[in-house]
Amino acid sequence: MKKLVEVVGLKKHFPISGSKKVVQAINNISFHVMPGETVGLVGESGSGKTTVGRCLLGLTDVTDGSILFEDQDLAGPKVRKKHLGDLQIVFQESMEALNPRLPVFRSVEEPLTTLGFDAAARAERVREVIDRVGLSQRLAKLYPAELTGGQLQRIGIARAIVTRPKLLVLDEPTSMLDPTSRADIIELLISLQADLGMASLFISHDLSTLRHVSQRVAVMYLGMIVEQGPAREVFGRPRHPYTVGLLSSVLLPNPDLPRPVPVALKGEIPSPIDLPTGCFLASRCPLAIEQCRAAMPPAHPVGEDHFVHCIRHEALGHSDEMSRVFDAFERETERILSIGARTN
Repeated sequence: MKKLVEVVGLKKHFPISGSKKVVQAINNISFHVMPGETVGLVGESGSGKTTVGRCLLGLTDVTDGSILFEDQDLAGPKVRKKHLGDLQIVFQESMEALNPRLPVFRSVEEPLTTLGFDAAARAERVREVIDRVGLSQRLAKLYPAELTGGQLQRIGIARAIVTRPKLLVLDEPTSMLDPTSRADIIELLISLQADLGMASLFISHDLSTLRHVSQRVAVMYLGMIVEQGPAREVFGRPRHPYTVGLLSSVLLPNPDLPRPVPVALKGEIPSPIDLPTGCFLASRCPLAIEQCRAAMPPAHPVGEDHFVHCIRHEALGHSDEMSRVFDAFERETERILSIGARTN
């Protein structure tokens, strides 16, 4: 099967006004998305994951590297225009993403106007997607300020899928919602992806959600993908110290749940303006040796389609304790949500 999206050597640097220096937001990353697949992109705030999504959509110019969509380079304006409706995004802030002066119907309809649909076809498609996202048609007459957070995010999803895209970029789509609304939106996205055959790049810091929705995961640190592979492998048997540190920081809903043995990452995150030589994590990593500080480690295969940028990955062992922790986490979360559903 051909790759739907292939990102090769992507870099994005933001110039600093009045200086020759730049903020190195994305540093030479490569990954791909297959048709119908969900790839999770995870990392702390400031790791560069949202910038990756914006580069894919053409909302941010690329400094270097290529983004191929169905083997065509999106850097070309004609190619980008050709695939205008094939790549869509759901933003984190649904209220900010919608025009407050337009009723819901007009906001959802707008992308179809750009693509040249006539009025009758636009109206039919808008009614269809509003039904698909589980909203009443009467809400289409309302304005964003009259809707709840969950309803707004459903409208944001409707606006994104109205063009029937092949790739949906989801930028923290559930981070502003309460747990019950979050669970509903996640189930909606999974259902829509299956029904419409879309692929997704799911950007989030919510590790439990990514484990639930993603087939593959890429972990970002300081603009670099440090580990990527099948979701169950990355979450169950992480092989990069940063991934282990990230996963062990998950807040569990029950203090009696088993906790993984953490990797103690010390010190401050290096500046993206003056990045260190070698592994970016070396100054904070308890496993680091001089070789780590001398050069950036290449990608090491540690399993089927599982790669890690770390020469010390074997020191982490092969324990599957993370998998047990997340299994317990999911069972406890489901129990809490079921209690909330019964009391509503």
